[in-house]
Amino acid sequence: MAQDLTKLFNKFAGKEIPVSFASNRRDPTLEEMENLAKANGLILRVWFPDTLGTMDLRNDRINAYVNKEADGKYRVGNNFKIG
Repeated sequence: MAQDLTKLFNKFAGKEIPVSFASNRRDPTLEEMENLAKANGLILRVWFPDTLGTMDLRNDRINAYVNKEADGKYRVGNNFKIG
């Protein structure tokens, strides 16, 4: 299944996620990732730098990581894990 997830979600790797704490707008990339997860029977959890969260393991959840790059922009990483 991990290989399938990589194939499904790698199309998002490198996409910029505008991070604005003043805005409540949903990002289209994150919405698309969430819809793809849902279509495959999964829940999406997005980890931003310094995100705090539980370390409980769930077989129905995919974790996606957003990294802050050297240019100060946030981009979806290429590391997707079930858990």
